[in-house]
Amino acid sequence: PWLCARGGGVLTRLLFAGAHAMAHLSTAVSLMLLLELGVEMCIRHENLGKEGMHSLFRWYREYEQVHFPDPQGLRQVLEKVTLGLYPGIIKVAMAVFDIPEAI
Repeated sequence: PWLCARGGGVLTRLLFAGAHAMAHLSTAVSLMLLLELGVEMCIRHENLGKEGMHSLFRWYREYEQVHFPDPQGLRQVLEKVTLGLYPGIIKVAMAVFDIPEAI
């Protein structure tokens, strides 16, 4: 089928181009909905834009310590092994959702 698409006529190329465009469109809509879901979750917990920079990350760490105890200290080991990437990436991702604190 791929050889046919390469050497096919205008109709075949238009069909593949339309399918490719629909794949991009559906991916963009899915990512937009995922972002909206994340923002709504932050608003529901009333932690969007509170208490300065990275307040949402601080709230997450407190929530994590209360509801997911770590008696073996795996969080510290993971932070050391990943050279700080484990909490750093989460902090940056949460800063994206907490845009009002940066404004």
